[in-house]
Amino acid sequence: MTFNTLNSEPLVSKSGKLAIALYPCTLKVMKGKPCWYARVVNRNTLDMDDIADDMVSNGVEWERETIIKVWKKINSAVFARITEGIAVDMGLGILRASVIGSFESELSEFSRSKHSITIRYVPNKQARALLEELIPVITQGNKNHPQIISAVDKTAAENGEEAILHTGGFFDITGKNICIADEADEAARSEKVGLFFVNAQNEEKSVRVEAKDVCINTPSHLAGIIPASLEAGGKYKIRIGTKFGGNATLRKEVLIATYDKEFTVA
Repeated sequence: MTFNTLNSEPLVSKSGKLAIALYPCTLKVMKGKPCWYARVVNRNTLDMDDIADDMVSNGVEWERETIIKVWKKINSAVFARITEGIAVDMGLGILRASVIGSFESELSEFSRSKHSITIRYVPNKQARALLEELIPVITQGNKNHPQIISAVDKTAAENGEEAILHTGGFFDITGKNICIADEADEAARSEKVGLFFVNAQNEEKSVRVEAKDVCINTPSHLAGIIPASLEAGGKYKIRIGTKFGGNATLRKEVLIATYDKEFTVA
């Protein structure tokens, strides 16, 4: 399958297939029977440097440093437009600013404790056509891939505040294959392994908790202290990175699981 999206040079998918894992949906049944939901098996998370390397290896004649420099300038220009309330078509889809949270009336004011601003992505016609070419393949990833089932601030949850985090409080996470595991050799360990409190507004303000700082670290249960360095009023998501593969052998790649719920730091 040929992806011709960013420039006139075709970028070729290695397989044209997309691995999907199925998980039981505990909150929904269909015709009296349990149902399952699909999730794309996230093999890894790449950054700008990785994509620049991909472009160079695919034959783009620019040096990787040039690609990254230009990319950063494009990001800055696009973000400036988005923050002015302008939607930007990036070639693969449209990015626009969006407000999360409900208001009590048309005269209500915006409150950082109740509302947040994010960026929404909507695939355009070209992107939708490319996605339709992908071949979904149901894998056995649901047996080994990490899955977060629930994540709470234990004290806040007991008070009915399911989406609140208190720094210094006690986080409690349940799931499957979520044990945070990495190489024994410190020099070989990955910075992508750990429990991450990902700042929804600025990922550079995200906070990582290493395995040694997690009080309970098992395949089905993580628990420990919520970092004091989380930003008051900030919006965060929970992400786990691990090489745990369900047995004594570590995986070569870091597997990523992200919990969909967004938390506010009280």
